[in-house]
Amino acid sequence: MKRKPAWKPTGAGLTCGLTLNTKVDGQVTGTLDYQPGKEVYDVQLGGTLDMTGIWSNYNTFRTLYIVKNGKAEFYKKSLTGQFQYQFQVNPDVVTVNEEILCSPAAWQTAFETESQDTAAAFFSYMHCVDAAYDAATGTVTVTFRINENGSGKVSTKTIDDNKDAGSKPDFIHAYSPAGAFTIKVENFKKGQSAFVGKASFTGNMDLSPWMALIFPLRYTANVTQDNLLLNVPDAKVTFDVENGTWADGTADTRVATVPVDVFKLSEGAHVVAGTLTEDMIPVGMIAAEGYDQENGAWDQELVTEENGLVFRESGLTTMSRNGNDSMSIGYTYSFPGKAADPKPVDPDQPAFPGEDDNNKPGEDNKPGDTDKPGEDSKPGDTDADKPGTDKPEENKPVDNTNKQEENKKPSSSKVPTAAATGIAATLGVQALSVAGIFTLLRRRKNR
Repeated sequence: MKRKPAWKPTGAGLTCGLTLNTKVDGQVTGTLDYQPGKEVYDVQLGGTLDMTGIWSNYNTFRTLYIVKNGKAEFYKKSLTGQFQYQFQVNPDVVTVNEEILCSPAAWQTAFETESQDTAAAFFSYMHCVDAAYDAATGTVTVTFRINENGSGKVSTKTIDDNKDAGSKPDFIHAYSPAGAFTIKVENFKKGQSAFVGKASFTGNMDLSPWMALIFPLRYTANVTQDNLLLNVPDAKVTFDVENGTWADGTADTRVATVPVDVFKLSEGAHVVAGTLTEDMIPVGMIAAEGYDQENGAWDQELVTEENGLVFRESGLTTMSRNGNDSMSIGYTYSFPGKAADPKPVDPDQPAFPGEDDNNKPGEDNKPGDTDKPGEDSKPGDTDADKPGTDKPEENKPVDNTNKQEENKKPSSSKVPTAAATGIAATLGVQALSVAGIFTLLRRRKNR
């Protein structure tokens, strides 16, 4: 009859809990909103590993062994083992710095730093030995192995002596190294996730040098993964009316919500654009008394082509037309004043005030007229010796008094002010379609 072991190997098929979440620029969050003006986001994946079940089984074995064989014999034993952590990034969204990601030292430092309050002694013997990345699938595999002072194992005495320092941690808190994963704004896309698929966590511990079959700790984590959802908040389009009202008689600002997304133009260049639909645009505006109903107009062209309304463009602090830093564009519909009615013409009145039939400007002097402008000098006049009497007309001094006065009068033509032209130059890009943005960028590049 075969002898049965004193205890059963209860450590196989253990489970532990792994709750993953994400950090963006050091702050835990499950949703990453596009932030106007921000070009790069640092992203980390990590969370909390619950190992209470693992150490509970270890402690059960330890107690039974010491009762049977004594503590001195137990301290002759060592533990071997490792754990492996695997997850998947979205390579369409996440930019990977492989120099950091594939560095075991970077992972070791990250885990030691994050877990120093609860598991400092644990990471004195559990070391990262490998970190690999598959760029085709975005799969990351990180392996930690027990290795105290290069021995490839850790003594049970070390674990017991350092239990208060976290040699047997119930929980491990850790994240991927900072800088390993970033999201560039041109790769930002609403509805996508930074991390995809399912993460996995597996591990084992064995007793050395013997009784490994009686003492196997095999564990797999039940993983809850936060994939970090990307979001681009809706933009706003405001409508105002001047010198009149909307069709219902009101004149308050109207606001339309426009869904937008980020569109990559090239490496480092992007736009945030959306579609202004016809049903969002007010119609039937009514001019106030004294204003021209027929000639009311928007202050700028309303762009209704698909994703043709550009709210922001890379390289510009803000593309808002309303002057603040939100993603919004404003349009104003205004009515001009009516032109004054022309004054009726009286056919009995002379064309030029003060004139009569005998003294019309430009009319040749009639024979016998005296003292009329432009009259030629007659032979025998007593004024023949007066200066300039018989000199050619072009030699006479020119009187510029009236011309100077005319030059002082303001011109009737409209000249745009510097402010107006500056606003036009700054805001003109708003009405571009996504296709037209390429032309805009080429022009700026060639300047």
